[in-house]
Amino acid sequence: MLKSTDQIRGYWNEYSKTYQLQLEPVYFQAALCLSTMLKVQEKKNIIEVGCGPGLLSVYLLAKLPSDCKYTSIDIAEDMLEIARKCKEEKKHQLNDVDHSFVRGDAENLDFIPDESADVYLGSLVLHLTANPHKLIQEAKRVLKKGCCLGFTVLGKLENNSIFKIVHDAFDKNGIDLPHKSSGGLPLNDRESLIQ
Repeated sequence: MLKSTDQIRGYWNEYSKTYQLQLEPVYFQAALCLSTMLKVQEKKNIIEVGCGPGLLSVYLLAKLPSDCKYTSIDIAEDMLEIARKCKEEKKHQLNDVDHSFVRGDAENLDFIPDESADVYLGSLVLHLTANPHKLIQEAKRVLKKGCCLGFTVLGKLENNSIFKIVHDAFDKNGIDLPHKSSGGLPLNDRESLIQ
């Protein structure tokens, strides 16, 4: 298990090309579903943490209206390099959105002002961070009051302790969950999960 931010950054820099070619297309559906559930296309200030090689970012840049701001963040510069190239290759298909790919740590988003974001996406990132409590604390800090954050995590419920980690992180940061089943996440009911 990777324990430090530097270890995590090194791992993803090394793994970036493999992830882009083999896994990102598979996991894209989860990220797309999350963005749909959060109604990202209706938001004005969007933060995506753990954007990886940028497949979701570039997809959304073709859909979002030009009056929004979208910040795609990843810890690994190699991932961002791939993402920037992908964006450049598709630039003629993208809307004129105020967008940037930024290298940053989800546990310390000090370059994002308090209560400035309308939505926060973290697809397949929460269970890969060194300190999920700090990540959620930062997500809560950058979100406007009453706005939404969403995460996807990888693994089967019965084999994954992430649901307890997520539940504990939400509790520690004063975020109420509608149900306490499935480690605090309403995974068995589609409507509850959307809410």
